[in-house]
Amino acid sequence: MANRFLPVSSRSISALVLVAVSGIGFFPGRLPGATEQEESRALELPGPVAGLRWLPDDRTMIVRTAEIAGSRLKPMVVSLDTVTGKQAYRIYLGYTMAMAVSPNGKWLAVAGNGDDRQAALSIRFADARTGKVLRTLTGHERAVTALAFSHDGKTLASAGQDWLVNLWDVATGRKLGTLKGHRLRASKYYRDGWGLFSLAFAPDDTTLVSAGNEMPIFTAHTLLIESGEFIFWDLTTKTLRARIEARTQCTIVRFLPGGKTAALLCDDANSFRDTIHLVDVATGKQLVERNGFASLLGFRADRAAFVRPDSGGERYPDGPYWKRPVEVWNLREGKRVGVLPDYFDHVSSLSISPNGRVVATAGRDKTVRLWNAGSLKAIATLEGHKKGVTSVAWSPDGSVLASGSEDRTVRLWNRPSP
Repeated sequence: MANRFLPVSSRSISALVLVAVSGIGFFPGRLPGATEQEESRALELPGPVAGLRWLPDDRTMIVRTAEIAGSRLKPMVVSLDTVTGKQAYRIYLGYTMAMAVSPNGKWLAVAGNGDDRQAALSIRFADARTGKVLRTLTGHERAVTALAFSHDGKTLASAGQDWLVNLWDVATGRKLGTLKGHRLRASKYYRDGWGLFSLAFAPDDTTLVSAGNEMPIFTAHTLLIESGEFIFWDLTTKTLRARIEARTQCTIVRFLPGGKTAALLCDDANSFRDTIHLVDVATGKQLVERNGFASLLGFRADRAAFVRPDSGGERYPDGPYWKRPVEVWNLREGKRVGVLPDYFDHVSSLSISPNGRVVATAGRDKTVRLWNAGSLKAIATLEGHKKGVTSVAWSPDGSVLASGSEDRTVRLWNRPSP
């Protein structure tokens, strides 16, 4: 009998984390290519920025963006040199926009190519530094919707709208096996909105979790009915260890430190509330359930940053947004441990500095804000973007903070230590 979750949840925004550590610690280094007086540099991109990923060299970023062609957006990934501002290459994405970068920063896996339906079934495996496609992996019967590298960088996992999970040898491109077991149904009428959208390896790479959902169905009362499920795979035997079903979207999987517990996010399109489930990895048994949140902003260990729909607030005058505080909760105890003061749920991204002392947040108010991770007190507000900020990411050495925006720029921030 599969474990079953009842529907309670909402739209997720991103998955990063807050950590309780004392101290501040600003950027210790000089911004690449900037003068001593410059607080930030703006690097231009073809279109709005959707995501940022630094490579281990502390210089190169992989940026998810889109080229604007008439009334259409053509999703792509761009390799950006943060010192020269030059773009080394562009790789167009398929409509599912699945991509992954290996932990060592050497390899880039991208699914599909533009609107080519046949190309959506394949995976391009490329050199992350040059963009050269080394091989094309084929083995899915429908579009590829999720990609993930193992922590040791030896295995690539792919999942798609065929409800299959394929495992690939990174060194040779050989398919190592196919994991079958998802019971979800395919849509006959829509190509988007359903499939396996999340893959996560446990820290020791012995367990893989895949998650996905069916296409929502409109009833006579216009309610959305959808089903999702998580499957825990034993990679040693390549067998199904546990199945967890939900009458909601299953969207995000994260392993807590140590790898013995997994945090699973369910997103209910009916109630617009998120539910977090903490699950024992070895047995698939649910340990803790926390619900009633409007938007998950991030989590780490037993702490999570949420916006709660019942926490009061007022509506913004320019749209359907509410000024509600961002709260930090201890999931195991079910207690609120702090609030980001004077900050609200237009947050789109969080990133924690490598030393664990500073949290950077970004949102639709065009600013990047810095917070002390221990006290949750505001440190600084960084201004410069002309439109909403969609992404923030620290360089691996913590010397530079990058932010991406709808204004088609990536901005690199340089602030001296206080």
